[in-house]
Amino acid sequence: MKMKFQYKQIAAIAAIVMIIGFFSCNKDVPDPVPITQSDPKGNSIADLLNAPEYSILKAAVTRAGMLTALSNKTGTFTLFAPKNDAFIASGIPNETVIGLLPQSTVTALVQYHIIPGLKLGTGDISENYPNVELPTAFTFPAPNTIPFVKFTTYPSRRGSNVWVNNIPIIGKDIEAANGIMHNPPVLIAPPTRVLLDTLSRDPEMRYLLAAVARADSGRAAGTKFADYLANPLYSLTIFAPNNQAFQNLLAAYGLPPDPAAFNFIPVATMQGLLGYHVHILSGTPPPAFSVKFSRAFSVNFPATPTPISTFLATVINPAPPIIISSDLGVKGLANATFSNIVAKDRHAVNGVYHIIDQVLRPQ
Repeated sequence: MKMKFQYKQIAAIAAIVMIIGFFSCNKDVPDPVPITQSDPKGNSIADLLNAPEYSILKAAVTRAGMLTALSNKTGTFTLFAPKNDAFIASGIPNETVIGLLPQSTVTALVQYHIIPGLKLGTGDISENYPNVELPTAFTFPAPNTIPFVKFTTYPSRRGSNVWVNNIPIIGKDIEAANGIMHNPPVLIAPPTRVLLDTLSRDPEMRYLLAAVARADSGRAAGTKFADYLANPLYSLTIFAPNNQAFQNLLAAYGLPPDPAAFNFIPVATMQGLLGYHVHILSGTPPPAFSVKFSRAFSVNFPATPTPISTFLATVINPAPPIIISSDLGVKGLANATFSNIVAKDRHAVNGVYHIIDQVLRPQ
């Protein structure tokens, strides 16, 4: 499980304003969450941060300008509250470093740990798949042109085990007059790159990107797979075959193991294959086209093999599902065996991808 938030990543958060682009969007904004009023008695969350083990967090909250809000006992918040050892494990050793970071960076980091308007106890988190999507206090910055769009986090639970995104919660249900706190072992860092950028930096995704380019041949701008991967306001789950998986596919087609060989495969075939690797909650083909995307972290995968929908559901009805299992991996309808998930939870601004060692085949 990749949890470590390296110090060199801290500066990248400030650059997130360079990512949020000029794309149009039909991302499903989470439904409004009913505000749960807290009992305005006892210590506020800000009061709890006076404990010595929260000194770095308090410095960050103060620098982010959030201390007054967290002191307000008539407000309601869920705070994922890293203790000092979590900051140290993430590369921030003391309060002095907080003061040296750009204020915008600290603000983004703190706000990503806060769910406003909701007191979320661990018992309130669903065990269902997929994980819950909840808006944080961190608003997409300019030049985003859609106001009030928030970065989201994804709490999930399996029995007594609780996560936010793929980060385990090790201290739970710390009550305050204006909400509740939970302790992660490291910082929950907001992602700083879109999927297309992240995939482009991964050497194991070279064949996948060549397949995307082939599938996008002749498609209008705004309808390409690359457009989905580059749009920061989507929320996607991609099962991403590695280079060897695509080489095996090309060999099965009698083609050389070279990305250029995708040019010998019909565009429609490549579009169907790639669409089969994009997980959605639901979809309807034209003329009543609809699609609801989903961001699914591996910690929330069901243990029992479970069929889930793919982007093919927006093209044909009925569409073949893929099968996922936390124990076995992921399987296409026509695959003889489950594909291993060799790398999990590669998180980006607009989704998450899991690297697999087979190309999933719908037929």
